[in-house]
Amino acid sequence: NKYEFPDAFILEGLTAWAEQNNQKIYVVSEDDGFVNYCSEKSNMLSIHQLRELLALFYHDYEPTADHLNTVIKQNYKDISNRIAKDFSQFGFILIDENGDVEDINVKQVEVLDHDIIRISSRETSIVAVAQVKYSAFISYDDYSYATYDREDDVYYNVEREEMEITR
Repeated sequence: NKYEFPDAFILEGLTAWAEQNNQKIYVVSEDDGFVNYCSEKSNMLSIHQLRELLALFYHDYEPTADHLNTVIKQNYKDISNRIAKDFSQFGFILIDENGDVEDINVKQVEVLDHDIIRISSRETSIVAVAQVKYSAFISYDDYSYATYDREDDVYYNVEREEMEITR
């Protein structure tokens, strides 16, 4: 399978590094090919989800992590408000069109899940998964009815499309 070749290349490279450095590598994947490969190698350990891997490293912090998870869930509204405040600054582009995205207006933010990715004595880092509903004003050049003058290297009759979208 042509799609499996890059995976095999990656796994062989990781295995070689692990053997040279006498290290074990955790491979986070639910892909059967990855899981089967790791089961045959002593230095390649398969984990299905990132959450499982993080639990291995933060087991010493388990009481703290449980408390933090509770506090984080209680603050989903504040996290949603922060996402809504910062969302328009993330940067937006139109794919396959030469255009602009402006006037981002957040309608609703719902935090769906989170993971604690780092705990230290001074701070905790999390990754939050959120669904954001928003509207934006887009404009782009529509070449549907344009003609191209090869001699002058210019398009004529290009229309500018402008619309508000909601996602």
